Amino acid sequence: MTNKLKNAFDKISTLSEKEQDAIAEVLLAIVDDTWGPEDDEDEAEWDALVGSKGSRDWLDKMIKHVRQDMREGKVYDFDPSDLNPLSRVHEIKDSS
Repeated sequence: MTNKLKNAFDKISTLSEKEQDAIAEVLLAIVDDTWGPEDDEDEAEWDALVGSKGSRDWLDKMIKHVRQDMREGKVYDFDPSDLNPLSRVHEIKDSS
């Protein structure tokens, strides 16, 4: 496991059990390539997770970090398709 992934899991472990389970479901769906709201109940769960105090606090913290990075010139352009981690896995597999 990479240090970055371990750090993410360490931060996630501070959230409530319900929030952790919701994040785990999202991660598994991404890995299994089944990401997407299946029905209104899933979407409601996601809205509840994102609207939780822990999520708002985390997002506020991330906004501060991004603004600081912008002030320090640590931002870069990216291709939105890079947001799908599976597209990178396929590229890596194809290049070997």
